Amino acid sequence: MLIGVSMNTSCATALATRAVRSRKSALDHGGEGVRVNAVHPSLTRTQMAASIVENEETLAAFRQRIPMQRPAEPAEVADVIAFLASSDARFVNGAHISVDGGLGASNGHPRMF
Repeated sequence: MLIGVSMNTSCATALATRAVRSRKSALDHGGEGVRVNAVHPSLTRTQMAASIVENEETLAAFRQRIPMQRPAEPAEVADVIAFLASSDARFVNGAHISVDGGLGASNGHPRMF
């Protein structure tokens, strides 16, 4: 599941196009033994996200919306990718896996109670 966020139209279109293309590739090439899956991480503690995770006020706003109340660690995202690349996922094809601490299971609003 993809969660809509405030972004420009071209970025949103690119993300949606990527999701459709990965599903289409899974359908087109599954019979050849090619598996195509997508991983959708939310806020992850990386150098690219440093301006968010190092700013306590901004990080607090994210924590209110992520049910696990923290950003992902890079190893947590990598573990999902490693699983998908392994023989344990040999029948997984066309999946979109959110690595988002439960954000996709919510409506994205902060917890009220």
